[in-house]
Amino acid sequence: MLGPDGSGKSTVISGLVALEPGVRSAHLGLWTRTRWSPLERVPGGGLALRLCRLIRGSFAARWHRYHGRTVVLDRVANEHVILGSDDPSLGGRLLRGASSRLMPSLDRVLILDAPSGVLWSRAGEFGPEQLERQRQRYLAFARRCERATVLDATRSPDAVATEVRELVRTT
Repeated sequence: MLGPDGSGKSTVISGLVALEPGVRSAHLGLWTRTRWSPLERVPGGGLALRLCRLIRGSFAARWHRYHGRTVVLDRVANEHVILGSDDPSLGGRLLRGASSRLMPSLDRVLILDAPSGVLWSRAGEFGPEQLERQRQRYLAFARRCERATVLDATRSPDAVATEVRELVRTT
C-alpha cells in the first residue's frame, strides 16, 4: 500500500488486519523515524538502519507468506524511486541493490489518493505543494503499473479498509 503522507496507509492497514484474521502487515518504509534514528548521525548509521529495516520487514513478509497469510506491505523499500529521490551515493546504490534483492514480490499495488489539502490537514509534516508533488508521482506510477489500483482516501478509514478487504480477497 502506497500513498503520500497523510493518505491513511497505516490506519487502513491496521483496520484491515483487525478485520481479517488471515492478514498481516509488514512495514518497509526505510526512512521512518524511530527511537534508533539518532544513529543516523553516526557515519554509516543511516545506511545500517535502513538495511536493518529492509531485512526485518522483508523477513516478516516472507514469514507470514510462508505460513499462508496474506501480507499487506506498508510502503515498499524502493518507494524513493517512485518519488524521484534516487540517491546516487555509494550508500544509495547499496540500498537499491539490497532492495531489489530482498523486496518481496508484489501481487497488487494499492495507492491511497486524496487532494493535497486533505493530506496536509492529516499529516502536516510537509507543505501542501510537496504533498501535491508526491501525489502526482504516485498517480503517474499508478498509470504505468498494470497491477496498481488507486483508492479514494478521502473516505473514512473503515470504508477504505472495507474496499481493500474486498480487493485482498480477490487477489
